[in-house]
Amino acid sequence: MLAQACGIRHARLAAIETGSDVPASDLFCLARMLGVSPDYFFEGLDQGQRPRAAGVSDKEADSFLAFYWAIRDERVRQSIQALVRAAADEGPTI
Repeated sequence: MLAQACGIRHARLAAIETGSDVPASDLFCLARMLGVSPDYFFEGLDQGQRPRAAGVSDKEADSFLAFYWAIRDERVRQSIQALVRAAADEGPTI
């Protein structure tokens, strides 16, 4: 519903939620829809710091993204996104 209201795909919204680069227009729309200032999304971040999941090193994240973007077939990348999203939704297994 939020993605649709801003005219973006659900996969794009999921990428934004994980700290992906966000076009200013998307950020502004999301802030407006949520009733917050765009500054809200940057609260608590030091200059140059990027948000990431707890326990994930920059090296690990950068390595994953490098391999991901090396995949030329967009359908394969979308499948990987769906797989990672499903695994994340299930939570950790011990």
